[in-house]
Formats: sequence, structure tokens, C-alpha cells
Amino acid sequence: MNPAWLFTLASIIAAFGILNSFKKLMAEIQNQLENDELNTNTIQKHQTKYFIRVAITEIIPIGLIIVGFIMKEGTSYSVIDSIIPLIIIIGVLLFSLANVLLIRNDSLASVKEKASDVKGYINNLIFVGLATIVGIPIISLVSVFLNP
Repeated sequence: MNPAWLFTLASIIAAFGILNSFKKLMAEIQNQLENDELNTNTIQKHQTKYFIRVAITEIIPIGLIIVGFIMKEGTSYSVIDSIIPLIIIIGVLLFSLANVLLIRNDSLASVKEKASDVKGYINNLIFVGLATIVGIPIISLVSVFLNP
């Protein structure tokens, strides 16, 4: 079996799991923003929950990446054998980026009349979410290209 498929599976699990957690985070933030209950303490509380969910979600993908590297040691394969996994990983990356940008637009549209510090918090959350969502897919993308 081509280890690229393990990297692809890790990307899919991580991206969709973390994207789901990020959507929950932004929904909680928007809910509190609409009720005027948003402050730095609540944002920190929600971020802590988000990072715990991310850590739990990344357990299986990290294990799959480790197994993929172990499998790469004994096998040789060409990049041609990995074209479909590469396309899938790139698709997962693009889908994740598009979803984060949509969430950003929705969040900032509801904050138009609020203070600029709230917009700053939202933008920071977007960048944190983006970094956590695309981390494993980028690692997987690079891993497919590494030669054993």
C-alpha cells in the first residue's frame, strides 16, 4: 500500500474534525456577541475549549502520519503513484480555506456596528483557526513528496 493514502486519510480526518470544532467556536462567539456577553475572559474560555478539541482531533491523524513514515522506509514509489492522494489533499486544503473565509465573512458581517477591538478578536480567531486547520494537510502534502 502506498503510504500517501495514510497521509491523505490523516489530512481528511484532521481538516474536517478541526473545521467542525472551529465552526462551533465561531458559533459560540457569535452567540455571545449577539447577547452582548463577549469579553476577553469568555474568548479565552472558548479558545481553551477549542484547543482541547483540536488536540483530541489530531491524535489519530498524527498516528497515521507516524505509520506513514514507518511504511515509507521499506517501500519505494513514484510521484505518479501519488497523484490521486495529492489531488485529494490539495482539495481538502482548498475546501478548508474556503470554509474559513466564509466563516470570516459571516462573522465580520455581524460585527459591522461593533467596536474595532471585537473585529480584532474575530480576526485573531480566524488566523488561529486557519493555522490549526491547515497544519496536518500541509504536513501530509510535504510528506508525500519526501523520498524514503
